[in-house]
Amino acid sequence: MIDNNEIKLVTRQETFNDLAVRELAKGRAACICRIQFGRCKRSQCSSCIVHKRYTSCLNQMSDYDKLRLDTYTTEEYNVLSAIPERWRTNKSYVLHYVGFVAVLILFIIMFILPFAIISGPFDKPVKQRKSYTKEIIYVMKYNQNKPKDFNKDGLVNCIDYTLNFKLNWDKYFPDIKDECQIIRNRNFITGMNHLFIKVGDTFVEPWAWNPNYFRMEDNWDSTYNPKYNIYGETERWLREVK
Repeated sequence: MIDNNEIKLVTRQETFNDLAVRELAKGRAACICRIQFGRCKRSQCSSCIVHKRYTSCLNQMSDYDKLRLDTYTTEEYNVLSAIPERWRTNKSYVLHYVGFVAVLILFIIMFILPFAIISGPFDKPVKQRKSYTKEIIYVMKYNQNKPKDFNKDGLVNCIDYTLNFKLNWDKYFPDIKDECQIIRNRNFITGMNHLFIKVGDTFVEPWAWNPNYFRMEDNWDSTYNPKYNIYGETERWLREVK
């Protein structure tokens, strides 16, 4: 006889295969966003190593796993596409500065920018011997969740992701907190005006979709040029936290 008051709980641990399908879906969703928002062109897929690896994995999957992959990809896409700024191209960034007229831009490029490169607040980064890859990935995992609006400007953008990384780094690695600096890249030529992190000798994109691919060069094309990095502003940006 079955006791109606009896409650049975069934638990199921996530297998390595489940995790692999989810990770593949996350990467696929990121690729879709890159194409949709113009970071990449569909014609580049055939020569993209990430696309080739994805296709290789897909060809080895069962029909059941492919169905799950489609479902997980849709879920991940809904999350990743909610912040289009993460995937915008250089052209999209330039459009944010439509208030600048052509004559003013030309004036800045010809007269102000060369002077800023020579006399602006550009400090030479100190050479570091130690690699902080494990520590960076550890903090990056905390940055995968959308951070709060730290500076209360009504937006959650690179400022908030950078502040979130720095605050978590200082929290979990207080003995080496000085190794983590906030860097700004201001490039009037490409239109880039972006905040990110420097740990040791590594430039980190806190907004990266995958914690294992955290380097600036992994997430940006020629839009990012380290020549225009601005150092020495860490304390200034920490004061933005409200």
